Amino acid sequence: MTRQRAAEEKEQWNDTRNLRQKINRHNEKVFDRESARGDKDWAKQDAAQDTFDKCQQSANVNAYWEPNTLRCLDRRTELPIRLRPLEREDLRFVHQLDNNASVMRYWFEEPYEAFVELSDLYDKHIHDQSERRFVIDCNGVNAGLVELVEIDHIHRRAEFQIIITPEFQGKGLASRAAKLAMDYGFTVLNLYKLYLIVDKENDKAVHIYKKLGFIVEGELIHEFFINGQYRDAIRMCIFQQQFLAQKTPEKTLLKPTAQ
Repeated sequence: MTRQRAAEEKEQWNDTRNLRQKINRHNEKVFDRESARGDKDWAKQDAAQDTFDKCQQSANVNAYWEPNTLRCLDRRTELPIRLRPLEREDLRFVHQLDNNASVMRYWFEEPYEAFVELSDLYDKHIHDQSERRFVIDCNGVNAGLVELVEIDHIHRRAEFQIIITPEFQGKGLASRAAKLAMDYGFTVLNLYKLYLIVDKENDKAVHIYKKLGFIVEGELIHEFFINGQYRDAIRMCIFQQQFLAQKTPEKTLLKPTAQ
């Protein structure tokens, strides 16, 4: 090993050690997982993230911010994900999600669907150009679904939807998968606008969407009937130019294969 190579490795090791030390100091100052989940003081969380960003920049080492736990992780320990087109063999996985009440409440859907009905829908829409449905693949395990539906190629818009399985929630996958799908919609499909509808009381989701760049378009009064009562919803959107302007390269994220 040359002297220059040895010096470079020593410098890299020192950078990594310094980052870990700063991460540990930062983690000591933030809330634990339980308090973070119940904390709606988003300004406090944003301030903590700003502190981490400065830490990362000063160490010049790639790291990962985990917002749900207010903790920082080395990006090399981050779960790798990719989006792949929904296939017939994924229908059992989709069927499980469709019948999970805790999951489907985020899509304002009844948690009931027969497998044969789901299979028929798949056959009916397999060549439908008005939708793109992807499975979120995390190390070979299905972690959720992300969809672009109601695609209008004339007006260049589509509705965005995402579901993360309960066992993968709280790991930062939602934001990363959303960015992949948004990138696909704006750069591959050349859409002008993506929009979504979210429960007005789902503060956590609204906050994440705003961090992704979505803005509130309006409020829908008594839009959905869930658990015996009507609920208000918020429609949010993001435009192609806005997304591309704020886009930064993510080397760890794999772009989905075109359907």
